[in-house]
Amino acid sequence: AIIDTRCFQFDFVFEANDSQECVYQSCAFPIVDKLFEGYNCTILAYGQTGSGKTYTMGSEETVQDLVRPTAGIIPRMVQDIFRNIERSSEFCFRLSCSMLEIYNENVRDLLGRRDALQIREDVQQGIFIKNLTEIPVQSLKDTLICLEEGCRNRSQAQTAMNLKSSRSHAIFILNLNKTAADESTSVKARLNLVDLAGSERLKKTLAEGDRLKEGIKINEGLLALGNVIAALIDHSSTKAHIPYRDSKLTRLLQGTINYETSLTI
Repeated sequence: AIIDTRCFQFDFVFEANDSQECVYQSCAFPIVDKLFEGYNCTILAYGQTGSGKTYTMGSEETVQDLVRPTAGIIPRMVQDIFRNIERSSEFCFRLSCSMLEIYNENVRDLLGRRDALQIREDVQQGIFIKNLTEIPVQSLKDTLICLEEGCRNRSQAQTAMNLKSSRSHAIFILNLNKTAADESTSVKARLNLVDLAGSERLKKTLAEGDRLKEGIKINEGLLALGNVIAALIDHSSTKAHIPYRDSKLTRLLQGTINYETSLTI
């Protein structure tokens, strides 16, 4: 019997048989142009554990997987970024990547030493991670090698709902520097590709000990993210308080989730 009904509004709903290419063209491809125009952009994969976030993002793609029709958003997006770079003769480009995870409210570098890192802020850089590894990349292959390494270092564990559950929020970061050939203008932009840990009801996961602690921290971060997004879409006042400091996740994304940036969920 139907106990209750609820209505939800979406910009778009994909069908079960829609391809990875279809999802990419609809959700991510338009972001490439915004990045080259100088906008900071974020793509978030959100959903219950085991719902296909990592598959959709392509967070575990390898260099060998690139030609597969099932390749996810990240490799497709990187490929189009380099295509744009190759087509432009009026500008010089530098592209670099970093990858981090937020595990139990600690920020870890997935491409370097995994000591807990500190979030900092200054006038020039805005929000940044002190001592986060940043690797220059000159090709799609270079970038996917970094992605592979980062994914190998990501925290995972088995739960009752997922045999290989991501226990952290992972962020793959691309920094684009665009300079005119005559050096008259320069633009910097950042792309955050975020594979969130799965939202889950702790009772269903049968978690205890470390798994229980991880689940609590995951849900706290997701709640904080939801509160930030809710505050941003409340058009009653652009001066309303946005609770970025409620979690490491929202604090990290502060520079790329605001009124002047592009966000896709």
